[in-house]
Amino acid sequence: HDNVAHDGAAIFATGVQGNITADILLNRTSEDSLQGCGPDTPPALGAVACAVGVPCNEIVDNISEDGGGQPTAGSTIRGDVSSLLFADRLVMRGNQGGHTIEINGSGDTNNITAKVELSNCLLAANTDQTEVISAHDGGGSSHLHVNNCTIVDNASGSSNTIFSNLNFVEITNDIFDQLGQQVIDFSGAAGDLTAQYVLATNVSTLAGGVALMDGEPEYVDRSNGDYHLLRTSLGVDFAPSGTGSDLDRWPRTVDLIGIPNAFGPMDLGAYEIQNQIVACAVGD
Repeated sequence: HDNVAHDGAAIFATGVQGNITADILLNRTSEDSLQGCGPDTPPALGAVACAVGVPCNEIVDNISEDGGGQPTAGSTIRGDVSSLLFADRLVMRGNQGGHTIEINGSGDTNNITAKVELSNCLLAANTDQTEVISAHDGGGSSHLHVNNCTIVDNASGSSNTIFSNLNFVEITNDIFDQLGQQVIDFSGAAGDLTAQYVLATNVSTLAGGVALMDGEPEYVDRSNGDYHLLRTSLGVDFAPSGTGSDLDRWPRTVDLIGIPNAFGPMDLGAYEIQNQIVACAVGD
């Protein structure tokens, strides 16, 4: 919270071209695991798990500016030269810079890494000079995955929420509520962009995807930054069943009583509405 830096106002990491990657891991260890942080378990290192309903992995109100207080094009999370970002249950709010997230391969060989995997994330009310997410200039197995995320109310100087030229891009089970913006500027090879079960204000750049819907969801309290979905919202009980936990650590998937399923029982975006949360003034 509340950090100021020229670039990488919250996190800056850099690798070595063709040799060492810069790994930014938030509640992830690798592409294959959603557990832990390294060879030691988090409890062994003294960590205490976030309680259900308590925010975790929050990156808030960080500013990219120079020593004279002038805005720079630096990003809030910046991975430079053979870098990757794996994050599950991540919240980024109120940050200011060139991008909220920028992961850069910075290379010209097939050995240069640039990977982004985001799941159960909320990127909201950030101010970006260009795209909210930029993942670019990687070779080989470089990729971008955005799954079960809500990207909403970010002020951006671009007509697209995401820029990527990586080898493979997968956008699934997401909400893009960015008025005046398309979802992605993708300059990779034809067929390397996969999109399915997406609710967005403009899905035109996801042409050929599965179960794409133009529209805006309804939130519990948008004006105060509560982006949980209302039961009556678009995107509720919309996608096939998923596993694991949502951003609040409530279970996925919950098939709501009395709500017809569009393509399955899972809600789109960061949060899954729970049947057992029924009382007024109880947060969900």
